[in-house]
Amino acid sequence: MFNKLKAGLDAVKGAADSGAMAQVTEAITPHIQPHLDKVTSMKAEDIQNDGQFQSIVVSPALVAISAASSGVTALIPRFDERFAIAMLHIRDELVICEEGKVSLAQDSQDRLPSVLEESFKKSA
Repeated sequence: MFNKLKAGLDAVKGAADSGAMAQVTEAITPHIQPHLDKVTSMKAEDIQNDGQFQSIVVSPALVAISAASSGVTALIPRFDERFAIAMLHIRDELVICEEGKVSLAQDSQDRLPSVLEESFKKSA
């Protein structure tokens, strides 16, 4: 009986976490896009260097999101850490560095919310 109760509680918690992630993703995606657009004017070496990417893109995006989110980011535990991981995942999925040129995948704007939410789930 206890195992059934625990399984039921775990299912409810999973659904709540998933709903919270969807809510946070929806709220912050518009604030990420300008920072993602900014990468097209950067050097490919800076994009590919985790430290440079962190200081030029991730940190400013986090500050902007924290200021504009009205506290919604508190719904995700360890948001700052998970956001940094998510931004690296977004870089790997949506930013293209070829022949020293940087561009965004053609469908980057459409895929951004799902890539972000997927990354938050993986970093739980």
